[in-house]
Amino acid sequence: MHLVIRGSEGLEIYNTFKFQSPESKANYSEVLQKFEDYCSPRQNVVYERYKFFSCVQLEGQTIESYVTHLKTLASTCKFAEQENGLIRDRIVLGNNKDSGLQERLLPENNLGLEKAIEIVRAAEASWEQISNMKYETATINYVKKKENPNQPKKSSHYECKKCGRIHKPRE
Repeated sequence: MHLVIRGSEGLEIYNTFKFQSPESKANYSEVLQKFEDYCSPRQNVVYERYKFFSCVQLEGQTIESYVTHLKTLASTCKFAEQENGLIRDRIVLGNNKDSGLQERLLPENNLGLEKAIEIVRAAEASWEQISNMKYETATINYVKKKENPNQPKKSSHYECKKCGRIHKPRE
């Protein structure tokens, strides 16, 4: 059925596959795996790791978004058991928002991925709260200049002292 869907090009590709035994040619899951291997681009692990180790947290990017991106990159790097530790390292080293955050993360004993995420999440919440407080303080301290009710309002026209007529003010 798979070959019918793929058409003549699929049949041509199928005929190039090497199978362990004649029975495996009829095994749907093995045939499907062969097609997936054929269609999936070959990945250069060194280049995939370069992308992972070059990844830094962008300005305005939340820790959740950054970790998701790191996990996506790590999935092609074949890190195996070291994946969580290396993601944790990128969180510590790839943070461009605040060097003080690195100073808080580095001395932590037994810093795991979840603990690093928790610390950064708390820092992000603090930054947002501080930003909001600064904005609210600036709004509260803003003084609007009130007009003096005793002072005559400036008119868009005035009475000319020379001719006595009413004119627009000179600009």
